[in-house]
Amino acid sequence: MALSPRFGSRGFDISHRLDLDEIPRFKPASELQEHYRAAGVAPDKEVVVYCETGARSAHTYVALRLLGYPRARNYEGSWAEWRRRPDLPTEGLRDQAGVAAEGEVGPCGLPLSAPAVVRGDGAASLFEPRSGAQVVAEARGQIDEIDIHTLKDQLDAGDGPVILDIREREEWEQGHIPGAHFIPRGFLELQVEEVVPDRDAPIVVYCAGGVRSALGALSLRQMGYTRVA
Repeated sequence: MALSPRFGSRGFDISHRLDLDEIPRFKPASELQEHYRAAGVAPDKEVVVYCETGARSAHTYVALRLLGYPRARNYEGSWAEWRRRPDLPTEGLRDQAGVAAEGEVGPCGLPLSAPAVVRGDGAASLFEPRSGAQVVAEARGQIDEIDIHTLKDQLDAGDGPVILDIREREEWEQGHIPGAHFIPRGFLELQVEEVVPDRDAPIVVYCAGGVRSALGALSLRQMGYTRVA
């Protein structure tokens, strides 16, 4: 299935841009550039990337921007969300596919369906409109905080929590807390279970300014991790 052909959509497998070893890495720039060039993707063209849930498309968007495609965009949604809209055009096996069942996940492991949120007027909506500042404030309000002195005392005593550094690689390489595990924010939900299989283990998430860590910590809470700060 795909978007309507009038949108000019084309398919790319995730393996075209990532070496899926223990730590996924982008393939060499020359190889990626040749791949996109052969597909007719040019730097002066506007490119919109989408996938089943929005996770893999984010990787492609980052690759395109790093390679010098200034007009690359990541669709703020997903194919799972698009295909549930009868007013949006598609092509392929739409009728046979149907709507994703509750709990069904896509190829990257993220859910294909989301529970509806009941708005104040009684109408159901997938998302309750909020500003970015409100989302961050709500996340911080639902997550316990730990001060630097308490964390240091715990680490010095040898009974500290699992520390997750969710900054970007260049930030990590400039310095990080000893013993921290590096998982970039964009991979947190996909890789955290490999690093922290115990849902009851104490976890501290940190970033540079506190925004990514608040949103990431809330996401871990939603995944069932019970002791996240």
